[in-house]
Amino acid sequence: MRDTSKWREKLKAIRDRLKQTATDLNFSTFCDIELGLYLLSQLDSDAPAIALWVLLTGYPFPVASAANWSEKQHRMLGNARHILTQFRSKYNWERSLQRYRQVDEILRGFNVDENLEPFSSREVSICSNRDRVGAIRSSLTWSNTER
Repeated sequence: MRDTSKWREKLKAIRDRLKQTATDLNFSTFCDIELGLYLLSQLDSDAPAIALWVLLTGYPFPVASAANWSEKQHRMLGNARHILTQFRSKYNWERSLQRYRQVDEILRGFNVDENLEPFSSREVSICSNRDRVGAIRSSLTWSNTER
């Protein structure tokens, strides 16, 4: 069985800093939100942030850009469906995004509009190399053939 949480260990600087803030968002949820936003940015960068939950349900909703997705993008979505099960509900995803927006910008890797629609990646000073070290990307791109 694949460990779907080990990738978060690479982001321990965020965990330590998040503990010092006045947020009720725990570290695992914070990381999973960033994972979801990263995934959405890779699949359809024009989609609103709130749209992720629809992709995670597994139902064949028509997504215009899906016809042009690579095998890697399809695998990323499949892997995310196993990791981000708590966000398959619109309510849970929306509530989590609202809580994420309350976290200090110094920690957040994404800006999310107050309407939870437009979102964009941003430079951060805490764990700024989180994308480069591959923590988020590696959690989405593993395949069944890897051992």
